[in-house]
Amino acid sequence: MLSGCSGDNPEPERSTGVDPEWYDALDAAVEDAGEVGDIPTLRSDDCPLDTPAVAGEELDGDTDVGVSTLGDSGHRLVCRWSPPATDLVLTRFDDPAELELARDEVGEPGEQDNGDNVETTETITVGDRDLVVRRTVYPTNDSHIDYAAWYFDDESAGLVLLDVETTETRGLIESYDAQQAAEDLAALLDG
Repeated sequence: MLSGCSGDNPEPERSTGVDPEWYDALDAAVEDAGEVGDIPTLRSDDCPLDTPAVAGEELDGDTDVGVSTLGDSGHRLVCRWSPPATDLVLTRFDDPAELELARDEVGEPGEQDNGDNVETTETITVGDRDLVVRRTVYPTNDSHIDYAAWYFDDESAGLVLLDVETTETRGLIESYDAQQAAEDLAALLDG
């Protein structure tokens, strides 16, 4: 028996990295799209990646899917669900230096006042993965709080973003937090 396998689940759990099939899906989506620009054109479709669970509940709303470029060498696949407003974004760069630029753009841990919004960024370890989570509070619009969780896949020069906009839907505005966002992304990556 393989390590990490059980009788109920014959496939080993992935504890690091991103499923290579996700990158295959990204490549296929870019190829199918033909001309790809820097803004994704979303269309109603099934997400070729796994459907995330938010706070233990799988998303079942409408799904929009699109691809775009990012930077000079990157492509990304965007899947968007609602409600709650949730984005799953897979990006891969041909140039690993652009992954470092993306990491720098996410920023260092700590609190930052970004104009009218307050952003708190922290690194949270779930299993063998370090995930970066940013909580954005909108003081002028307290109807939602945004949680963006990133996993940087250095081996494949890729990154995965799970972005959840909490609202009163399912009581997430009171119950969802940075730890839950990190756990949701880690569970999705574990497959």
